[in-house]
Amino acid sequence: MYTISEIQSRRDVKYINIPNICFSITSKDDSREESFSIQRKIYGFDDSETWSLTDTLCNFILPRLKRFREINNGFPYGLTFSSWCDIIDKIILSLELISRDSGSQVWNKEEQSQITEGLDLFREYFLSLWW
Repeated sequence: MYTISEIQSRRDVKYINIPNICFSITSKDDSREESFSIQRKIYGFDDSETWSLTDTLCNFILPRLKRFREINNGFPYGLTFSSWCDIIDKIILSLELISRDSGSQVWNKEEQSQITEGLDLFREYFLSLWW
C-alpha cells in the first residue's frame, strides 16, 4: 500500500489536462472531491466513473476505436478490408448512440437495432481488434 505522503505528492490526473484519461464527473466544489482525488492518485480513476460505467467505457473506447479505424491495415481472415471497415463503423455507431445525451438511453427502434448489431459485432470481433 502507499503512504499518505506518497499519495499526497502525486498529481491528480483530473487536473493535468490530458484528454481521454480521466472521466471523473464531479466538480471541484463537490464535497467528495478530496476523497475522489485520493482515489485518482491511487487507482487512476475515482468512483464517479462507475456511476455510469457504460458512458465511461464508451467514452474511453470511442476515440481509440476511431483511431484504429483510421490506421488499421489488416482484417480478420474470411473478411475483406471493406467489410472489416463496415463492421468497425457499425461498432462505432453503436457506441456513439449509447453515449449520446450522457447515456439517456432514449433510442428509436432503428437506433436500438443499430446498437444491438454493433454490440454483437463488438463481441464477435473483439479479439480481432489488433494489427
